[in-house]
Amino acid sequence: MKNPGWKQGLSGKSHFRDALLCAGRKTCETLGGLFAKTLGRNGDLKILSFLLALSIVLGLHHSFGQKKNYRVPLHIQNRNDKTVVVSTSPETVRIWLRGSKDEIERFDETALSLEQIFSPTPNCASEGCSHIDTIKLSPKSVKGIGKLRVDSIIPEKISVTYEHMAKLVTTNIVTLPVLRGKPLQATASVSLPSPLVVTFYGPYSKLSDFGKKGLLIPTSEINVDGKTESFTQQVRLIIPSDSGILSAEPSIVTASVTVKNHKAVNPKLISQPEYVPVEVPHPAVAAGSETNELGKTPATTTPNRSAGTNATATVAVPTAAAAPANGLSPQPPPASP
Repeated sequence: MKNPGWKQGLSGKSHFRDALLCAGRKTCETLGGLFAKTLGRNGDLKILSFLLALSIVLGLHHSFGQKKNYRVPLHIQNRNDKTVVVSTSPETVRIWLRGSKDEIERFDETALSLEQIFSPTPNCASEGCSHIDTIKLSPKSVKGIGKLRVDSIIPEKISVTYEHMAKLVTTNIVTLPVLRGKPLQATASVSLPSPLVVTFYGPYSKLSDFGKKGLLIPTSEINVDGKTESFTQQVRLIIPSDSGILSAEPSIVTASVTVKNHKAVNPKLISQPEYVPVEVPHPAVAAGSETNELGKTPATTTPNRSAGTNATATVAVPTAAAAPANGLSPQPPPASP
């Protein structure tokens, strides 16, 4: 006898599936009715509009929601001329900028800077005083952002150390300018006014160290290439960046350059060979010995018998002292007939 249990099992599974489908249909009908009551007429259009608006918002967020951070140094603009900022902590900050993807990619970060205005309190009016203030950085102090927007600055607050503005009067601590190039057939030298008094301004602690160390201030170079005459030129004082000096008076001084020309050699003054007349014997000419180019004695030729065997001719001979510098023997001029 066959067991009908397997049929009953299939029948039970079918009932369970039908029950789930029915429950799902009822749930959908209930939700559909709920949406219909909530949205009213044209509910499907409203849902479609909602989905479209959501996609637009997500697209705009992708286009304009890009952010990128940049590390920039701090520049403090001190409003009090009797004080000077010595340092800040930290020395750099991180700036987050927001914009579209294209704007972020095209942004030139070399123009980015942070220039914070600072008004120290209390006023540091005595020498050696030092104070530390905490200030909050403003997004408006960020310069060179173009079309981007400042999202945040990290950290938001910094510490500024400032001191009393001091001055240091010095004498003859400026080095001579370096001469660059070579004058034309001459030598060049440079000098500065003496005594040269220069007043430096900066924080008291820096200036006191500067005076104790006995540092020197270099100047800009002077070009003397091809120069033939003396001249004057203004040179700039080059203040080392780590000296703490803010300014100098005067910052430009006048240097005097002296050009001494070498004596030029005049070619006309070079010694020339001197010729001295000397009496030398002249060979006698035998009568009828003269011949022409054809080897015949010309009928019109008459020998000079009056000269005789003791005739002399004058020949110019160079002296030994007048020998040319090249070592070659000078050629005497042809003898007189």
